[in-house]
Amino acid sequence: MYTVINWALDLGLYAAVCAITCVLWWMLGRRGNPSVTAGRAEASTDSAPSDGRVSRARLTVVQALPLIYRRSKRTGALLPREEHPDTPTTAEIPVVAAPTSSKWRLPRALPLAWILYLAGLLIFTLLPLPSDPVAACAGIIHWDNYMPFGSLVAVADQFRDGEHLRGTLYALSILLNIALFVPLGALAETTWRIRRARQAREDLPTDGGRLARAIPTWRILVWVAIGAFISCLIEFTQYTGLFGLVPCTYRVVDIDDVITNTIGAYLGVRLLPLIARNARFMGA
Repeated sequence: MYTVINWALDLGLYAAVCAITCVLWWMLGRRGNPSVTAGRAEASTDSAPSDGRVSRARLTVVQALPLIYRRSKRTGALLPREEHPDTPTTAEIPVVAAPTSSKWRLPRALPLAWILYLAGLLIFTLLPLPSDPVAACAGIIHWDNYMPFGSLVAVADQFRDGEHLRGTLYALSILLNIALFVPLGALAETTWRIRRARQAREDLPTDGGRLARAIPTWRILVWVAIGAFISCLIEFTQYTGLFGLVPCTYRVVDIDDVITNTIGAYLGVRLLPLIARNARFMGA
């Protein structure tokens, strides 16, 4: 029950952080993209010129679409100018530029993805802190595990002894440790490819094509090593009580956490090409 309560507290805190971060990101996008308000103001000034007709020199997208699609159903061409004087010529049709990529899609949303992931990583691995550290440390029963795959043996023993709820929660925590580091591998490889594309002045991977390419083995090993290092750093932070902030090891230190976290980082890197081929969030 204590584990479930801690998970609920972490999940509630993370949901609040995500909500606040997304609202701030949305406000930042509105502030940095004044084209919407500018387009409305431009439409109001250009929609009523002195001669009563719309000036095609500064048409907005809404005003240009009826002109662009005023075509013959039989040929698909523009209607004859002689019979329909209001139909514009090709030169009079304004060039409508494609809108910029949304701040909610890659690559512009990459900083937001990193912020949300790192916030979740810190919350789920280091929080909540005990409200009364001295009393909490006096009553803690340490279940630290320094034997590789010892947690799997513990899960099997709990089910064998009839402690099904405890064994289920322990098994679920193992799966969550894997899932926790899957975004790390995917985000690290995505950041690498987007940065290389910018350095080479190539098209950014807004359609997922670049991200769907195969990943070299050496780079997979680099991301896996980084994932293992970050996991070891987290376990060391837990072992030292957040570097002395709590006077004891207030979280379970488990070597299997490092193993499962590393597996998660590997899966994130390996699954990225598959996700990029099908993910809707990659579309521009």
